[in-house]
Amino acid sequence: MEKVRIGFWLLNQKTKYSHVFFYFLLIFLPTQFGRHFWPDFSYIYGIRVDYLSPTFYFTDLLIVLLLTSWILENINWSHRIKISKKTFIKMAAFLLVVLFLILGIIISESPPAGWYGLIKFFEFSFLISYTAKNFRKLNKKLIYSSFFIGVFFESLLTIFQYINQGSVGGVMYFLGERSFNPETPGIANASINGQLFLRPYGTFSHPNVLAAYLFISMYLILLLSTRLNFKYKKLFTYFILFLGTVSIFLSFSRTAIFIWTFSLCMFFIPIFWKKTGIDFVKKFKFKAAESLAAFAFILVIVIVAFYSPIPGRFSNISLSDESIVQREQLMKDAVVIFNKNFFWGTGLNNFLINLPPAEKNLHQPFYLQPVHNIFFLVIAETGIPGFTLFLILLTAIFIRIKSNREALILFLGVIFLGLFDHYFLTLQQGQILFSLLIGIALSFPKNAQR
Repeated sequence: MEKVRIGFWLLNQKTKYSHVFFYFLLIFLPTQFGRHFWPDFSYIYGIRVDYLSPTFYFTDLLIVLLLTSWILENINWSHRIKISKKTFIKMAAFLLVVLFLILGIIISESPPAGWYGLIKFFEFSFLISYTAKNFRKLNKKLIYSSFFIGVFFESLLTIFQYINQGSVGGVMYFLGERSFNPETPGIANASINGQLFLRPYGTFSHPNVLAAYLFISMYLILLLSTRLNFKYKKLFTYFILFLGTVSIFLSFSRTAIFIWTFSLCMFFIPIFWKKTGIDFVKKFKFKAAESLAAFAFILVIVIVAFYSPIPGRFSNISLSDESIVQREQLMKDAVVIFNKNFFWGTGLNNFLINLPPAEKNLHQPFYLQPVHNIFFLVIAETGIPGFTLFLILLTAIFIRIKSNREALILFLGVIFLGLFDHYFLTLQQGQILFSLLIGIALSFPKNAQR
């Protein structure tokens, strides 16, 4: 069938609308444009809590359009719907999980907060299912391009915010950029050798989320580039990896910097060794693009090592750092909360509502944030049954991709990030990222090598 060019995108007449909405979701994933609502349950001690505020984001609209178009494309109401035995078992298992979550919400401290959490659970369950069933059918060049656009935009904004030591403003506000400077209350600054450096946010709610997005997106770009062929592929790929790497460093996110550097080594060293063998000096010849990329990365490392404050971010780590103390205390809170109801948990989206009494019992500073560990958060909100199901899901993913070294690196990297933060389960952008990655992993054929 004759292809039709529509601007930048290469679509044909068979392209499904659901696929188009999926590509747009990838492009607009970094944005935070949305409408917040503030019902009573979103206040704790009279304080408005963003994590509890029901919010309708532009990305939610894209997911709704994705769902609607998928229904219209796949359900033929004139024919009797047939459900296979395997599908029926999956649906029954899902309904049992939902029933468990509903019972937990009913007995929770704040059922309205729980119902909102259940709506988000349905939303991202659909996104996981759609991605798992359709990812292999999607146009990988468009997926590559979507992530490229996102990383390019966020990297430039990150660099400008760091140079400006504050927000850029203007139209960026409508894409989710906060208005901030180093003196804004609650803003994330890095204190290095007594000097404060503003940590850029991009259009994200925290620099750590920005860094996680850059890590995941760049790694997916790297994976896709090994399976695609188009003009100037290496130039585009090396350029965006260079730009994104600079931005990850400027975020001062220690976990993301570490896992990105580690992932690059784990990705390239085996390839380099396979190509060169032991006598790599004689056997390996750099092409122009590879030489340029190698020089760029070496230059970045030299600049970071000798001419930036980033090394101090690692050398000055202390157990008395506020970020470490805060994480430790929130984990203690999570244990206290779990011990109060180890079977049902607090109920979906009820961790923060149960947090103040736990902190009072421990006589510790008041931190109104989710526990910075996805495993602690899951077991605190859904108890032992929910935690067990979460582990089963992660184990199933591991088994599915264990033979694919590249995918396994990304999966373990995301789990590592989840050990130190909560955004994969609590923030819109992190939830979309986590859902996409789970869906992509489940789209792999069992024991897939590539």
